[in-house]
Amino acid sequence: MKCLTSESNSSACPLILPQEIVDLIIDAVAYSFFLDEDITRALLLCSLVRKPFHHAARRHLFSNIRFVMDDYANERATNLRRVLTHKSNEDLLLRVRSVALVPERYDGPLNQRILRSRKEGQGGLSNLHKTLDPTAETSSEERGLVELLRILSNTKLENLSICYHQGGLIA
Repeated sequence: MKCLTSESNSSACPLILPQEIVDLIIDAVAYSFFLDEDITRALLLCSLVRKPFHHAARRHLFSNIRFVMDDYANERATNLRRVLTHKSNEDLLLRVRSVALVPERYDGPLNQRILRSRKEGQGGLSNLHKTLDPTAETSSEERGLVELLRILSNTKLENLSICYHQGGLIA
């Protein structure tokens, strides 16, 4: 595509579309696929187009986090925490609206603490940080996840859910 300016440097080409149109394009991409993997892949590709597409895609990529709590959860949680808190990504934490935790097993100490606090009526978003005291029953394998959840509990989350593979849902 040729730039419509007199300069031949493509990086000097202004974005021809207004940001509102870019946002509509990204919104259409985000809602046009049936599988989460396809949506993520399409949004990642859109984020590579130009800076305005990148920012619009990130709004969707980080708004809903589905976190599987398996044997690799601590490592993934540590990596996600680093991305969310990196100084060049200051706006990412503001984008997070919903977090779904998907434990692979019921018997982990962290899962038990979360479930116990929910039964006692203390499991709301505002009390999540109290439930996740890293000194209480937290194994080294869960420390990264606890820190990630502590950071997320300080954001403006609209929804926190715990979803089990067997179909049960505790919201």
